[in-house]
Amino acid sequence: MNAKEWLRSAGYDDVADNIRRLEARWRTQGKATRRNWWDVLAGKPDGDPIVIDGVTFPSFKFAKLRQGKR
Repeated sequence: MNAKEWLRSAGYDDVADNIRRLEARWRTQGKATRRNWWDVLAGKPDGDPIVIDGVTFPSFKFAKLRQGKR
């Protein structure tokens, strides 16, 4: 299961929608930007959320565990 599928199954549709909108913006701008969304959802090492292009992505414990981060 990819990160966007997991977010939807866990009830975080708003976060999955933010990813979808951000990826659509990048495509519209002609960017080939790719992200490992699991790393983004794991947050910063200190547990703070990550901000990408002005969009704040929360830190999830499940993502931290999946990525082997503490």
